[in-house]
Amino acid sequence: MFGLLPGMLRRRALGTRLNWPGRVSLLNVNDLVRLLLALPDHSAARNEIFVVSNGENPSFNRVLDEMASVLGCPRATLHLPGWLWRILGAVAWWSACLPWCPHGLRTWCWRLSHMIHDGLCADAAKLDSVLGLRYGSFKEGLREIYRREVEEGAAIPDSPNPGALTGRSSIS
Repeated sequence: MFGLLPGMLRRRALGTRLNWPGRVSLLNVNDLVRLLLALPDHSAARNEIFVVSNGENPSFNRVLDEMASVLGCPRATLHLPGWLWRILGAVAWWSACLPWCPHGLRTWCWRLSHMIHDGLCADAAKLDSVLGLRYGSFKEGLREIYRREVEEGAAIPDSPNPGALTGRSSIS
């Protein structure tokens, strides 16, 4: 996502111009390492399963806005009404459940439904109650990810590249 979206923002691709309503959970890699080092010291964490998040849970639209701002890419948002998003989300979910639908299309529809209906949003309250850590913001993470590209004016790739940007990603 963090290697693909900058190029899409630069090209003003339709997918980056929509006012996506779904929320996402993000966590800086540095915070994840700190969390993983602290967790074994807490007996309340024994035999538990946790999800992680910095607790901000911004909408995907807000992430795109901030990413465009950090990268200096203009972003003209196309605002779809809530009722249309609800219909699109329902159709995407329904399509993802069709057994006769090709696997690739089902996967795409499943992902789309989660981007619309908070499917990428996690509640980390259980973990936070055990550790009580404070995490960096997603904005700080984006600035860290794209710092070199912004400072050096480096090209932002148009397509995913296994070594590009994603190798230095600070947000999980």
